[in-house]
Amino acid sequence: MRVLVLMEDASTYVSVLIGTRNRPELLEQCVQSILNQSYENYEIIILDNSNQINSCDHIMNRFDDSRISCEHIN
Repeated sequence: MRVLVLMEDASTYVSVLIGTRNRPELLEQCVQSILNQSYENYEIIILDNSNQINSCDHIMNRFDDSRISCEHIN
């Protein structure tokens, strides 16, 4: 799925929520895609419901960006 949002005001703060479960490779691609955008006034919140793989640790180690937070949920 692709979402196109045209921001008229660069001061608009956007929260991007990503739900994931046992798919660290796709999660990494998703986060990288968001980080590649020209709009920078956002946060990325990852909700990790994985039962075997800790995608949060993987992403936080891969990307050093204060806009990313990750919560492991059950």
